[in-house]
Amino acid sequence: MKQDFKKTKPEFLQDIINDYLKAFPEQLDWTMDDIAGWAIREGRWHPQARDAIKWCASELAKAARVEYETDPQGRRVRTKHARREYVTVQGERKQMVFWEDAKTATPAHMRVSLQQRRGGVLADCAQLKRDTDSFNENNKNGAHIEVSYDFTEDLFELEAPEDYPGSPDRDGDDADDSDQISD
Repeated sequence: MKQDFKKTKPEFLQDIINDYLKAFPEQLDWTMDDIAGWAIREGRWHPQARDAIKWCASELAKAARVEYETDPQGRRVRTKHARREYVTVQGERKQMVFWEDAKTATPAHMRVSLQQRRGGVLADCAQLKRDTDSFNENNKNGAHIEVSYDFTEDLFELEAPEDYPGSPDRDGDDADDSDQISD
């Protein structure tokens, strides 16, 4: 006897994506807006009534993640930092996300937050490697793509100054007139 298992939310949404791709096989690249519009028009997706507090908290978290300021050294830095932690609430173990502002954050909070973000970068790189390896071993064109996972030079370049004393400015004029020779 075959059991009927209910699909998870990701599986349900993946079915929508794959059905869209079957409906439009000639479309090589697409956006999630394309698929969302199609899914709504086809009656495949309807907004669910959401808990107002969770919805608001989600929107606030999105806003906190993209708040930046310039530090005293002139770097653009994130102001709000999150750390995930498992806690027991009313006898139930659940994951919660705690936030602190960088200006007042404890070193313990920042250590965990930064390490968790580093772990996210590593997970992205691991997935990128699997995707690259799979493409290189299975693509029909015989192409081979090399991807470097050493970001040392990239970070060095990103931290390099954009303007140098004595170099021409963007208008082509000399930025430092002290080197000019007068008649």
